[in-house]
This record gives sequence, structure tokens and C-alpha cells, in this order.
Amino acid sequence: MLGLIAGGVGAVGGILGSIFGSRSARRNRNRALNVLSEEEDRLDNLFNQEYYQNYLNRSDVQNMLSTLRTYNNQQSSMLKNNAVVSGSTPEAIAAQQKQLADVYGQSVSGIAANADNWKSGILQSYNAGKSQLAGMRYNTYMSAAQQGNAQQMYGQNLFQRGLENIADYNFLSNSKTGR
Repeated sequence: MLGLIAGGVGAVGGILGSIFGSRSARRNRNRALNVLSEEEDRLDNLFNQEYYQNYLNRSDVQNMLSTLRTYNNQQSSMLKNNAVVSGSTPEAIAAQQKQLADVYGQSVSGIAANADNWKSGILQSYNAGKSQLAGMRYNTYMSAAQQGNAQQMYGQNLFQRGLENIADYNFLSNSKTGR
């Protein structure tokens, strides 16, 4: 009789272990997926903030342009002072100031050209991050599936052993009674 009870308990334990194991695996998978979703949102926000901003409005670029404007203003003042001393014509001063303005314009064009490289780098980093998150998400699914399969196999083994105990009990009971 004790073997029959033990077999039944083992079979029920196997079924419950399988059920609770799959719930635990699902809960762990959902936690991992939530973390990955939060990271993906953070990555998307960072990408949108960096990629779509005007490169010329960045603080480092503004600092460089400010320094260049200050330099041009100083050079322009020196040109005017030297023109007074040397007696240069207004046309000569205007030509030199045009050169300073051209250098400034070329600098802005060069900075804008760097913006394309900068955006390409941001896009590459974003795509690498997205790819890494997709791989992590896939691994989470696979890990949860393996964990669920392991729990299910464990539960099936307990159930099978419980049934075997019941069968052994029945066999022993029948052999004692002569049936």
C-alpha cells in the first residue's frame, strides 16, 4: 500500500514539477525580455537624439566656430590698423577680409562634411547594438526553451517513476495474493 501511495505522490509531483517549472521558466524569460526591451528603448532614444540633431549645433563645433570667428575679428582689426599705418586702400582691406570669410566658409563646409562621417558612425553603432540585442533576445528564448524542456523532462521522469512504483506495487501485491 505504501508503494502505491509513493508511486501516486511521485506521479503527481512529476506533473506539478512540470507545471511549476514551465511557469518559472516563463517568468524568467519575461524578466529577461523586459530588460532587453528597456535597453532597446534606451538605445533608440540615444540614436534619435544623436543622429537627428544638427551637427553644427553641437557644443564642440560651436566652440570651434566661435574660436574661428574671434580669430577672424582679430585679424580684421589688425588689417584695419595696418591699413591706417600703411595707407592701404579700402579695396585691399576688403579683399583680405574676403579671404578671412572664405576660410571661415571653408571651415564650416569641412565641419558639415564631417557630420556625414559622424552620422555614419552613429548608425553603425546603433545597428551593432540592435544586432546584439536581437542575439540576446534569441538566446533568452533558447535558454527558456531549454529550461522548460529540462523541467518537463524532470517532471516526466518523476511521473514515469511514480507509475513504475505503482506497477511494482501492483505486481508485488498480485504475486502475494496469487493473482
